[in-house]
Amino acid sequence: MNPFLRGLYAFLKQIVRLALKIYYPETVVVNKERLAFKNPAIVVSNHPNTALDAIIPAAQVKKQVFFLANAGLYSNHFMAWLFDTLYCVPIQRQQDVTKLTIDNNESFDRSEKHLLGGGVMYIAPEGSSFVERRLRPFRTGTARIVLSAENAASFKAGITILPMGLNYDRPDHSGSKVTILVGEHLHVSAYEDLYRKDHMEAARQLTTDLENKVRDLIIDTRDDNEDSLVRQLEYFLPFYLSAEERFYQTKQLIDALRKDQALYQTLEEKTSVYADALSRAGLLPETMQRIANNRYPKGGDRLLLIASWPAFVWGWVNNWLPTALPAWLVRVFKFYVGYDSAVKISFGLLSFPLFYYLQYRLAAWLLPQPWPWVYLLSLAPLGWWARIYSKRLGQMRQWLRWRRLQHNNPVLADAIITYRKEVSAAFPLPIHPAADKV
Repeated sequence: MNPFLRGLYAFLKQIVRLALKIYYPETVVVNKERLAFKNPAIVVSNHPNTALDAIIPAAQVKKQVFFLANAGLYSNHFMAWLFDTLYCVPIQRQQDVTKLTIDNNESFDRSEKHLLGGGVMYIAPEGSSFVERRLRPFRTGTARIVLSAENAASFKAGITILPMGLNYDRPDHSGSKVTILVGEHLHVSAYEDLYRKDHMEAARQLTTDLENKVRDLIIDTRDDNEDSLVRQLEYFLPFYLSAEERFYQTKQLIDALRKDQALYQTLEEKTSVYADALSRAGLLPETMQRIANNRYPKGGDRLLLIASWPAFVWGWVNNWLPTALPAWLVRVFKFYVGYDSAVKISFGLLSFPLFYYLQYRLAAWLLPQPWPWVYLLSLAPLGWWARIYSKRLGQMRQWLRWRRLQHNNPVLADAIITYRKEVSAAFPLPIHPAADKV
């Protein structure tokens, strides 16, 4: 590869990793050691969050990653050059073209050559993206590419498929949690005998196996109703669980609900009553979860909020414009919700350096050195603190609301405690003992 492009990739990768760390600060990678490999491979994942589903795995994998991208992005010569330069291979999707048949032979050939040259690619086998915790059927394109490439090398190329599960708490919200589970490499050579007997059956079997592997790595709910119930019940899991433990607890919870329809209906009814009571009180389920686990604000937390109020105001005011601009663009152009995070991160990479530079120039015009540099160096850390402060302030407000509710409307407060205990009693998994001591 061109040394300049290799350097550009390395530079952009670090920028992207920093941006992702800021936008999704609570990102956990399980089985990270599987991301370091030397063989040619295709990385695959579920696809609930549009462009970020490709960027996040590529930012984690040690090797350079090329992308199989929607051919609609290659709308003109400039865009074609840009995406080719940014390591993309165009692929046509039936929903994006008007003709009855699509021809991806050239794209498949380029992908095969890349793999046989020792390269790594990312593909989203679902082919489309929807913001939901649900896996859609995989298409056979990934399997056909790797099987054809291995066949060209007499099944000696050592190509693997690396499955990854992307589990977003709230994909369109900055600051939300992301748990990434990295599966075991699936060796394409294991399908050699089947491929020599029947090409299409080998592709179908590999696709099925791959789909099942990814499903094991994600929270996969059947429909919106089940997902809504599971999300409510996740607020009954204890805080001490690690991200990995929380993931597997949720998987066990889903299995328990599917095995016992009576339990499902009971919990659905009880959580509905509980959610309605919380709504009338203006409380969030996370608030009662924190209180149940003795995670409510203590005296020291309150003093810290009071003492650091000036730092919060400084950080918020001086970071408002670069933060608000990407959010404003999302509202004005009304993107599909799956693009919200990608748009905010992309424009944030432009807006923050631009406004920080302009703010520094203004400070340099008004103040003598070294104060403009002191001002510039304060922007990012105090902006970060403003973000943390806002979250803690919200938790404090919720806690005070709960205390006022206990004083002004003890009947509703007692009802909330009762409803929560009823859900806890019916909960199919062990709950931390503190959960019953609200």
